[in-house]
Amino acid sequence: MLLETLGAEHHCPKEFPDNPGAVADRPTPSSSAPPIKQRFVDKRQEPRYPTMDAVEVCFLESDWKRVTGTILDVSRQGLRIEVPLPIGSGACLEIVLQNRAIIFGVTRYCRRVEVGYQVGVLIEDVYYAQPMVF
Repeated sequence: MLLETLGAEHHCPKEFPDNPGAVADRPTPSSSAPPIKQRFVDKRQEPRYPTMDAVEVCFLESDWKRVTGTILDVSRQGLRIEVPLPIGSGACLEIVLQNRAIIFGVTRYCRRVEVGYQVGVLIEDVYYAQPMVF
C-alpha cells in the first residue's frame, strides 16, 4: 500500500502558547459580586462531524506503546478522540485508521470522562492509503 500526503510538512512544536481567553486566566469574581451568566461560544471555524472510528494512537516523543482509541468527531482541521489514559497538551501523535489513513497531530486539550479521556487534536498532516497499481 502506498501512502500519499495531503498537507504541509510534518513538524511538532515543543509547546503551544497558552490560550489567552482560557477561563483559568480570568480573575475569579468576589463572593459579593452578582453571578454572571456564562455562555458557551463555539469558536470553531468549521463544523465537526460525528464518527465512531477505531484508531491506534502512538505518542511520537516518548517510549509509550500504542493505545487503542476512538475518533468521536472530525473536521478538516481537528478531531476529538477518546483514549484510556491522559495525554498532555502539546503532545505529538500519530493516529492510525487501519488501512485508511495516518493522521499526525498535536493535542490541544485533554478532559477526563466516565470511561477514559477525550483529547482534542489539531491535525498537522494526513496520509491516505492508496491501493497498489500493478
